Amino acid sequence: MEIDDGLMKDELFALRDLVWKVLENVHDQYDFGMVYLDCVKFKDRILSHIRELVAHLEAHIRSDFSAKQRTIQQEIVGVEGKLDMEVESIDHVIMLLDYIDSLKKQDNKIGDISLLIDELAKRMDYIEGVKILFPDEQYSGFLTMRNWPRTFKQYIEERRQQLLAKREELYQEMSEEIEEVFQEIRGFKDTIKAVLKKGLDKAELEYDAEEPDADSMASGEGPPPLSAEEQAAKDAEA
Repeated sequence: MEIDDGLMKDELFALRDLVWKVLENVHDQYDFGMVYLDCVKFKDRILSHIRELVAHLEAHIRSDFSAKQRTIQQEIVGVEGKLDMEVESIDHVIMLLDYIDSLKKQDNKIGDISLLIDELAKRMDYIEGVKILFPDEQYSGFLTMRNWPRTFKQYIEERRQQLLAKREELYQEMSEEIEEVFQEIRGFKDTIKAVLKKGLDKAELEYDAEEPDADSMASGEGPPPLSAEEQAAKDAEA
C-alpha cells in the first residue's frame, strides 16, 4: 500500500517531535503530598511505542528505496555483463559492436535506466528531507549509480575501441590461416603433378622396352632360325 509522501513526512516529524515533548513534559515522578506517582514505566512504554512507530515508518521508506535500487542495479549488471563477455570470434565482435550501436540510440536501455536513476535520486532527496540515513556502503552505491550514465557512456566508447582492435586482430589471424590453407593446397597440387609425371615416365620406359630393336630391323635381320622339331611341324602343316 502506497503512503502519500506528504502525509508520511508530517507523521514522521510529528512523532519525532512527540518523543521530545514526552521527555520534556512527562516527569518520572509526581509528588502531590499524600499522593506519589512513579511514572517511569508508563513514560518508557509511551516513548517505546512512539519510537517503534517512527522506526516502522523509516523502515518502510528504506525498504521501498532499497528495492528500487536493487532493481536498477540488476538492470545495470545486465547491460554491463553483455559487454564484458570474452570475444573469441569475428561473430562475437560484430554482435557486440551492433549492441553498442543500439545502446547509443535515443530509445535504448541506457535511457531507460537513466530515467529510473533520476527517479531514485528524487526519492533520495525526499528521504534526506525527512532525515533518514542509510548505511555508508549503500549510500556510496547510490552515489556510484547516480553517476553511472556518464561513466558508462565513457566505458562503452572505450570498449568499442577495444572491439575494433580485436576485430582487426582476428581478421589478420584469419588472413594468415587462409594463406596457410592455400599454401597447403598448392603443395598438394604440386605433389599430384609430380606423382602423375613419375607415373607417365615409367609407362614410357616400359613401352619403349616392349618395342622391337630398331637397329635390328634396319639391318634386315629376321627372326631366329627354327629348330628341327619346329621345322618338321611346319612342313607337316604345309
